[in-house]
Amino acid sequence: MVFSRTKRALLGLTLVTAMLMMLGMVSPQTLGDAEWAVAPSPDGATTVQSVDFVDETVGYAAMGPSGVMRTTDGGDSWETVLTLEFAINAGLNVTDVCFIDASTGWAVGLYSYLPIIPLDAGGAPSAAYDYYSAVYYTDDAGENWERQVISGDPAERLNAISFYGDMYGMAVGENQTAAVTRDGGSTWTTLVNIDMPSDINDVFMTSSTTAQIVGNAGLLGEWKYSMPILIPGVAPEIVGPFWSYSEQISGSINDLTAVTFTDADRGFATCEAKYILQTSNGGDTWSQAEWSSNPTLYGSTEDIQFTDADRGWAVGYSRPFMGETSDLIFRTTDGGANWVYESPGTSAELYTIDMVSDSCGFAMGETGAAYKFGATNTDRLSGDTRYETAMATSQDAFADNSSNYVVVATGLNFADALSASGLAGAYECPLLITGNTLSSELTDEIDRVGASNVVLIGGPAAIPEVVETDLDTAGYTVTRIQGDNRYDTSAMVADEIKTVTTAGDGFHQSVFIARGDSFADALAISPFAYSEKNPVLLVRTDSVPVETEGALIGLNIQAATLVGGTAAISADTMDDINDIIVNANSGMSSDRWSGANRYETAAVIAQHGIDAGFADASYIGVATGMNFPDALGGGVVCGRRGGVLLLTSPTALSPDAEDFITTNMLYDTSVRVFGGESAVAPAVTSAIEALF
Repeated sequence: MVFSRTKRALLGLTLVTAMLMMLGMVSPQTLGDAEWAVAPSPDGATTVQSVDFVDETVGYAAMGPSGVMRTTDGGDSWETVLTLEFAINAGLNVTDVCFIDASTGWAVGLYSYLPIIPLDAGGAPSAAYDYYSAVYYTDDAGENWERQVISGDPAERLNAISFYGDMYGMAVGENQTAAVTRDGGSTWTTLVNIDMPSDINDVFMTSSTTAQIVGNAGLLGEWKYSMPILIPGVAPEIVGPFWSYSEQISGSINDLTAVTFTDADRGFATCEAKYILQTSNGGDTWSQAEWSSNPTLYGSTEDIQFTDADRGWAVGYSRPFMGETSDLIFRTTDGGANWVYESPGTSAELYTIDMVSDSCGFAMGETGAAYKFGATNTDRLSGDTRYETAMATSQDAFADNSSNYVVVATGLNFADALSASGLAGAYECPLLITGNTLSSELTDEIDRVGASNVVLIGGPAAIPEVVETDLDTAGYTVTRIQGDNRYDTSAMVADEIKTVTTAGDGFHQSVFIARGDSFADALAISPFAYSEKNPVLLVRTDSVPVETEGALIGLNIQAATLVGGTAAISADTMDDINDIIVNANSGMSSDRWSGANRYETAAVIAQHGIDAGFADASYIGVATGMNFPDALGGGVVCGRRGGVLLLTSPTALSPDAEDFITTNMLYDTSVRVFGGESAVAPAVTSAIEALF
């Protein structure tokens, strides 16, 4: 949750940050290496009412009259996925979003409808809008939404929604409005209690049968569900829905804005004037946080969230009387006993916060204000085998049930796999590898990401027919893309990319070109092949294979970027490529991204990709430059994360990789080393960590 009140206090009672610092209650610092920094705004003209991230990349924002917006790149860019703003006679104001995974979630608010009288009945519109509580549901990551109807069709705005698991939910709003579902939203039942104040601002389900609520005028309360007692042989009259309400005393007459619980007993609530309330007995009694009780200080906290029993964050805003507004972000690491001020210190009012982990979070508010919490960090993604490493890298970037496809290449040879990254980008799916038999680890990962379609790259010599047969027997829809050789396979993959992207964002008519008898340069470009959904076509050092020439002409390629120096792709080969693109296709002359060796080439490619806007340095993958399997899936993960891939010597961090990291690292850069210690030695990770 959420900024969910209908209005603010007249004077905007606020917390004077400077006074808190003078009294020694808070200090302007961050904890550890993480810090807050300005992030791209979902919509610079619209207030963010609520934000909910399912992982570090996928998140949804409630944007009031602008509907729901979604990001799939960690907040770097946003797109609208739910809006009625262009409807002639209907409107939607979204106040809260709640997602249980990357695909499945709800949005709530107020739906308005202006009845139009048919022409044969006079043709005049209604004099006034009709209003309805709005609950919208999606199971395909916001591509499509279904409006779920609440019994009695209440005409009030819903302010917040909370789910326990995927079946039990409660939505709350104005004029005592509360509704529950116990079947994932298929049916919503209205709850009524006339003793509650008019507006409920937030709800948090602590179990399938218990929901905690907060609202105006110090409202704290608990709804509890009880199953009826059924006596065998007796058929009593069943009266439902068996929900009872009990009020809790906050000791405050101010509006309460948000509530959260870390377990069934311990909870926290934010308040317009009293800052933070806390309970340790399930809400039976509440008290003010110690630093909130100074009567000379004014403040407003708007939202609160904990990642575990000890670590939590609260957001709001500060405005001294006749002074300038500034944002507030507070953090606790001891279960609320002490709070540390760690705001960026700008003028935005913050209304919502969502922490994905202790090192990643998002705080947002008025007119699209957005901050991201991040920390530089290094981690190794590896398994006991190259196949398990591929699964581990996939899990770092692809959430559960996030893709209907996976692309699979052989882990025994790089030839066919070099062209697979662009296709994975077109499908927005992982690139996994297989041996000569189908492993349970591979099918487990396919099932985890939710894929029913498996695309194999290469013929039976690369991926044996038994693997295809076993995948088909397991119930997957299997497609194989194969050519007569690696160049033909890359051309056929490019054609499939065009088919897939033409049905979506459109084919860019641009390609990356790499030598086909070595893996390093093709892998270094793979993050951008994924993110830009561009084919990787293969050439020989001294010639353009007829299959590649046919693809350049058949796809009407207008631009090409060659990766690797003249020792990889000769000047004569580049001239031949330009002759095809410029003279036959009326396109542009090719670029070349290269360095003195594979390590420098990878760093140069990464820098060019950042300069071109393909990526940033918030996610940097590092893999050995002496073998291909770990970088194969890793390059796709880097592309998914909007990052880059560097290559290094197995035993020491290459100077080119070190220079790139030092020059480009951000406050929240995550470096992921792909592969075990035999592939990339501990000395490499130690050298990377020393750079931060």
